[in-house]
Amino acid sequence: MLNRYPLVFFVLMICFVGCMADQQPNRSEIENLLKLSGADETIGGLPDLIFTQLSQFEDRFPEGRYSEVKELLNRSFSIQKSFDIYHDHFSSRLSKSELDSLVSWFQSETYLKVDSCTQTEEFDSLDFLAAERYGEKLITDSSLAYRSQQYDQFSESEGIIAGYGEAFSKGLISLLRAINPVVIESEKLSENDFIRSKTWIEQEYFPQLAQRVKNLMLYGCRNLSDKEIIDYLAFYTTPLGRKYSAISKDSDRKAHSEIILNFRKLIEQTYL
Repeated sequence: MLNRYPLVFFVLMICFVGCMADQQPNRSEIENLLKLSGADETIGGLPDLIFTQLSQFEDRFPEGRYSEVKELLNRSFSIQKSFDIYHDHFSSRLSKSELDSLVSWFQSETYLKVDSCTQTEEFDSLDFLAAERYGEKLITDSSLAYRSQQYDQFSESEGIIAGYGEAFSKGLISLLRAINPVVIESEKLSENDFIRSKTWIEQEYFPQLAQRVKNLMLYGCRNLSDKEIIDYLAFYTTPLGRKYSAISKDSDRKAHSEIILNFRKLIEQTYL
């Protein structure tokens, strides 16, 4: 039978091998990707981001209420559920071959060089100050203009400021809506307050934050060549790099939203 139809058999085998190559990655492979890319640290840091947002409104609560609300927020976070969100997004949208290519990228010399010099948790206060001064040099020093321009073009083309600024403002507004019923009566926020907060986040706060991130990255990588930095940025403009960034953003937003949703339910159950 097979001898009579060698071409058909060959085509079927090619299809079978192709399907096997592009099967969905399993959970351990996704977890390995999250670890290599540093996304696992992002997941663990989600509560800290929301706590930072919440702390700005500490004086709006009745005495003793803020610590209670903070505890509810802490209970709203489940690292396992957040990991599940990331796993679901990555496993449903990445093929096995794409995941293997991403793993290769995050283990590459180019990625590791830039990653090692941008570990801000190892910076001290003098490093942060030096990074701000370096940011001023990026504007005035012509020898640094090329890498600065390349970074700006990358940020603009990938919609980093617009994408994360919008997501950050939506997260803050959701948080404010959640706590609004339990703050001091005179401190309650109106719809106009929400609009002003959204505008401030997107047009002032986040662009300033994005500038600080740029300063820190380029300061940390000041001893690398222009080519090394541009090769690093270039990956995220490739189809696979853009796909990875899009999945990461969607996972961030979903995990953040899930925490706020759980928080809002606990607020309602506890106080309303």
